[in-house]
Amino acid sequence: MSFKCRYFAFRKKDADNSDMNLRLLFLICAFVFALSAVAAQEVAVDDTMQTIELKEVLVYSRENQELREQPLSYNVVSSNMMARQQITRMPDLTALVPNFYMPEYGSKITSSMFLRGIGARTNDPSVGLYVDNVPILDKSLFDFSFLDLKIIDVLRGPQGTLYGRNSIGGLIRVSTLSPFEYQGVKAQISYGSYNDLKARLSYYHKIKEKLAFSFGGFYDADDGSFRNVVRNERNSERTFGGRTRWEWRMTDEWLANFSLSYENVSQNAYPYALYDAENDKAGDVAYDAPGKYDRDALTASLSFQKKTEETIVTSTTSFQYLNDKMRMDQDFSPDSIFRLTQCQNSKSLTQEFTFRSTGKKPYQHVCGVMGFAKWNEVDAPMTLYQTGFRTLVPNMPAFVSVDDDIYIPGLFNLRNFGSAIYHQSSYTFWDKLTFTLGLRFDYERAEIDYNTSASLSATAMGIHMNPVYKLKGNDQKDFWTLLPKFSAKYDFSDRYMLYASIAKGYKAGGYSFSMLSNTLQEAMKHAKDNIFDNEVILQPLNSVSYKPEYTWNYEIGLHAEPVRSKLFMDVSAYFIRFNDQQIVTYAENGSRMVSNAARSQNYGAELTMRANPAKDFRVGLSYGFLVAKFKEYEYLKTAEMTMDFAGNHLPFAPGHTFALSAEYKVNVDKKLLDNIIFSAQYNGAGQIYFSEKNDVMQKYYGVLNAKIALRKKGYSLSIWIKNATNAHYYTFYCESLNKSYVQLGNPFRIGAAVTLNL
Repeated sequence: MSFKCRYFAFRKKDADNSDMNLRLLFLICAFVFALSAVAAQEVAVDDTMQTIELKEVLVYSRENQELREQPLSYNVVSSNMMARQQITRMPDLTALVPNFYMPEYGSKITSSMFLRGIGARTNDPSVGLYVDNVPILDKSLFDFSFLDLKIIDVLRGPQGTLYGRNSIGGLIRVSTLSPFEYQGVKAQISYGSYNDLKARLSYYHKIKEKLAFSFGGFYDADDGSFRNVVRNERNSERTFGGRTRWEWRMTDEWLANFSLSYENVSQNAYPYALYDAENDKAGDVAYDAPGKYDRDALTASLSFQKKTEETIVTSTTSFQYLNDKMRMDQDFSPDSIFRLTQCQNSKSLTQEFTFRSTGKKPYQHVCGVMGFAKWNEVDAPMTLYQTGFRTLVPNMPAFVSVDDDIYIPGLFNLRNFGSAIYHQSSYTFWDKLTFTLGLRFDYERAEIDYNTSASLSATAMGIHMNPVYKLKGNDQKDFWTLLPKFSAKYDFSDRYMLYASIAKGYKAGGYSFSMLSNTLQEAMKHAKDNIFDNEVILQPLNSVSYKPEYTWNYEIGLHAEPVRSKLFMDVSAYFIRFNDQQIVTYAENGSRMVSNAARSQNYGAELTMRANPAKDFRVGLSYGFLVAKFKEYEYLKTAEMTMDFAGNHLPFAPGHTFALSAEYKVNVDKKLLDNIIFSAQYNGAGQIYFSEKNDVMQKYYGVLNAKIALRKKGYSLSIWIKNATNAHYYTFYCESLNKSYVQLGNPFRIGAAVTLNL
């Protein structure tokens, strides 16, 4: 295989991060104010440029009805809410959305999301993500920097009969701002503790009545909250990128949309500290090899839509490119034992056609066809240092010495192809009772090629030996299934709607490619048995592949508006039966692999309330309750040892998620100031088990954020605080060489931001 571990990116080395940030901040401010002056002059000459206030409540689904009219559990996060509650990345939605959890994993390559306890940490995502109607196939791209988002919709439960990309746990839809909805300049500068700098600059313009475009860019920098005491460096991060969007209203019926986005990430990653379970205490981050993650990502999409009085037909085509490199000191210690590197070069194509009815007729339908192809070249070598050889291979005879560091390559090609046909029909009787039937046919094919080898250069009693371990082969698996859905809803009035639904969820199987590298490692650990052989042909471990997982989801809920325009409430309860759940477990050296648990079940409830008790005063409340346990799961740890996890809690499934927010606006109406907005948010989650053994657990914790914004039309100055109480909590847990490591949550931070909308 010709693929080498490499990473290409345009970046220059930082001579001094703090000085660079200040210089960059000054340059961006100067550019923003210069562009603002030009925009102001344009407004004086051409009064057609307008700032349009976006609505927060009215959000339409695929069936062209408000989400409040749908028989499902959902949350809507508007652009105003993102600004008030400092939501700039997907992990910020944790606890704000009931039963949603997206922890900080130490780097953006691991960006797993969990809904109702359903998620995936290494394989394909269980929670789907659509950005401007484009399905994001690789979850390594789920943690991205937000730029001019209009709205985020979180739909809980399987959504396979409404969307092309299958999602077993739920779906998140992200919509960006359209140049037809806003024209002018948007800019923001934010600076805070640990040199936390965020800069945004966008320009929206309507060339003529039927053609509009936007350009935007961002730069994020952070020196990091944690220091590696051995390498004397922090977990810093630098991210930049941008997006352009072009929309053409070709006729009254036809609309074309082209978008192109790019993001570059450079992180000092993995601030993992040794964990003392007995005293529930984390030590220092202390390891000797670099921990880094670098990424280039590009997404391009082209969509066409035709809208008539009765139907909307949409075609969306996308191309996604990911090129990244991860370097990890996998023993996380000051000793040089072993190091892991992983490079990916991934390319994806998607095509989706949807047909949906419009209007208020009793019969409504949605149908679609979707296909995708993904090619992923992976090089994941592991380096075993001479000093660490005896740690990993303790049974090697004492008279054997290793001549060099051992380089164990891991070259793999993975290919995934899939297609789906889905349909959902609804019929309403007496304008009150609606029944919905849906069916999805889903097919996926997974293929893997591997052709790699490693050699062990050693000396025993003066004799030089160089056995070569070879691993070569390929495999492919086909997965297909039918996924039914049934729901019923009853509208008591335009303010109360009761619903119930039953849906089957599914996620295809695949390959844990890191376990192929483990095959070479395991062979070398037992090298004493074949150290005098010239060539050793290996067979991959049985744990390389894993089976599909299935769920049956039962849900009831209520959408209510007890006090018109003052109080909104959504309540739901659910029960999920899980079969062959895909679970991540750890090999002895810290590598992660996917295995299937026989049976588990999740059940719980969700509550969302939004109230306007008085003029200029808003209150929000979200609560999620979850019990997620294995019913049957025996894990084969070694050939001699089996562990029974029946009755244990599922990992990364918080028992409680809670969010309380409040906002109060004080109108000033002075020459230099229109109003002052005070806002505060409390988000909490726990208890959270980090492993199937349930031996490590994060108790319930809460984080308090606050913000004060001084606003004048088009301008605002805000002071923000994050984790005001400096709460201590863990966001991630892992194991390596029979030791435990954790990552802490970010401590207290404070900063200020300037925002312009011209």
